[in-house]
Amino acid sequence: MGDEPVNGAEAPLRAALFVDFDNIFLSFEALDPEAARRFATRPARWLAWLEQGLHAPPGEPGRAPRPRRILVRRCYLNPLQFGRFRGDYLRAAFSIVDCPPLTTRGKTSADIYMVMDMIDALGHATRFDEFIILSSDADFTPVLLRLRAHDRRTAILCTDLAAAAYKAACDQVVPHERFFGEALGLAVGAAAPARWPEEDPYAAVVPRVARALRELIAERGAVAARDLPQLFNRFPEFRASSWFGRRSLKALVADLLVAEPELVANGDPDGSWTIGPSGAAGAPEPAGGSATPGDAPMAGGEGDESAHEAVVRRLADLTGIPALGPGAYPVLFAELATLLGAGPRPLPDLARTIEERAARRGVCIDRHQASFVLSSFRYHGSRLEGRSAAELAAEWRERVLELCAHAQLEFGPGELDLVDLWLAGDAARGGPAGVPSPRDPPRAARSGGTSREIGASAD
Repeated sequence: MGDEPVNGAEAPLRAALFVDFDNIFLSFEALDPEAARRFATRPARWLAWLEQGLHAPPGEPGRAPRPRRILVRRCYLNPLQFGRFRGDYLRAAFSIVDCPPLTTRGKTSADIYMVMDMIDALGHATRFDEFIILSSDADFTPVLLRLRAHDRRTAILCTDLAAAAYKAACDQVVPHERFFGEALGLAVGAAAPARWPEEDPYAAVVPRVARALRELIAERGAVAARDLPQLFNRFPEFRASSWFGRRSLKALVADLLVAEPELVANGDPDGSWTIGPSGAAGAPEPAGGSATPGDAPMAGGEGDESAHEAVVRRLADLTGIPALGPGAYPVLFAELATLLGAGPRPLPDLARTIEERAARRGVCIDRHQASFVLSSFRYHGSRLEGRSAAELAAEWRERVLELCAHAQLEFGPGELDLVDLWLAGDAARGGPAGVPSPRDPPRAARSGGTSREIGASAD
């Protein structure tokens, strides 16, 4: 079958789907048990979402996504642990590849089977246009590069913990939050609609905030995203409002721009961005540059702001950890220790509450950034309840330095001190109990061993 248009529309792409069931199920279970349950028991639902091409952006603005014909559907699972879900996938026309544990530690050969099947699919009589891989396992990075060399599209579904190199090797990364909301039908705090319903308790205050933002921009010029909470804090309603009921800064900004059409967001929505007057995309940035909320340049003190920013940006780019702004990590761990003092809480609730409580303190920590840190702790089996902020910061520091070692990131003179100041704030200067010395190497370097890389298989 060729790629000729069908009734004026593009022909569906031919796709092959490979599901690392154990990896995705366990990753989802750590984030949201209901998401794991729906993934395991309702494959036909999320399969239909993929077949509609909704996981990938349309080729042109305003054009519908191109549908897929998923001709190969393979699910690799451990039958001893997850055999109860075989029937659900068989009914969705999946071929099941049993991957029982081969070692006493429970490791399976799912990744080897998947790689061999993907390579075999390259030589199949049917030319598959797209390979869709559901796994957060960074071991698939080489096969993604091989598929790219053969001019095949690739898409992966993974959690925030997937390695940066793995995500960079594919054409399309489907964030797990989007998959939860669109493919599984879970409420994950999606952006509010531009029109405010009558029952919206902030329907009156949002236009006032928009006017205040317009007046501020008229006075000062473009405003960096990191500075927006300072404006919002002028309004008493902002306290404990979860971004005036919009659940995230980006969703709130979308509504502010509806209220004040002469304002526009400039820059990368997933990188550095500002709010300024329409037509000012080429205008100079405000003093200090622009940054995403919670992703601001480091306030260095003693004239070394650029050094702070360079170190943090390089570290975050190579390891994939959130590049939170100055003082944000200490706030995150302080709030986490407080919230968990009363016992366990669901991860999504923790991330949302940390975002709200940090905003009251004038600190930007997006819930997705908080979720990344929390997921990392959970993934490594760390106990969070009953621990102090200093203990949490110390463990996170060690994990960050281990990731730096994996990425072969070397620090110059004084740069490790800047990293400690970023992760622990003023506590790094005083060296309180529970915070390692800035010059202590990570545990992996001390022992000669290695730690599991964020994004590695859950086998």
